[in-house]
Amino acid sequence: MASKSGYIPKGRYDSIGAWNAYVTGNESSKTGILEVTDAFGLVPPTIRGADLLAELTNSVVVLPDYFHGQPALISWITEDGSPVEETKDQYIKFVAEKAQAPENLPNVLKSMEEVKRHWPDINTWGGLGIGWGGKETSGPETPFKASGQAFPSRPAREDVERFTIPHICLASQTDNKEGIAAYAELLNGKAGEVETYDIYHGWMGARAMMDDLRTVNEFERGYNQLANFFIKHL
Repeated sequence: MASKSGYIPKGRYDSIGAWNAYVTGNESSKTGILEVTDAFGLVPPTIRGADLLAELTNSVVVLPDYFHGQPALISWITEDGSPVEETKDQYIKFVAEKAQAPENLPNVLKSMEEVKRHWPDINTWGGLGIGWGGKETSGPETPFKASGQAFPSRPAREDVERFTIPHICLASQTDNKEGIAAYAELLNGKAGEVETYDIYHGWMGARAMMDDLRTVNEFERGYNQLANFFIKHL
């Protein structure tokens, strides 16, 4: 069924342990990617990106709904990404309580256990996080062979210093420049890849303005870059 955006998802929904999840791609593949969405959950642009990544990598891509159908709402932020004044407190409360990496890492690890049980023949998994979810895919406890993130939330040197697997980071022009510089210093030319796109934060997730040609081009370029990285490292 087409969404309000007109996009028709290519995947399906399934129960994965305690979570409802969007599943797309080749479920007979030997490679899979677990994706942690941004704070706005399973919305059409994010689903479209997952469909594209699955197609480009010939992998199954799984997006658990960690917010259980109650994500942050796009209407809570302005076009430039600032909180709407009337719902500012609600947005800040949501991010503080439900969209913090350390508190949600156990959910990611538990859902990955369920995902592996669901697809026992897939022997290699990658992890992708967009927005706040990026930090949950790459640390010492990671179950992934390679990981990636797009428009990372609050990137910092200490993030990269604990990475243990190949990692790609696609940043926006407004992401923390000091943090992204540390990512580039520690990852580029080694077991990783970092690029800053000349575009707004959120262009590969829920905030993607898919009626804008430049956004569509950079959205597709970003997912192609992610796909090439995962194809190389999975």
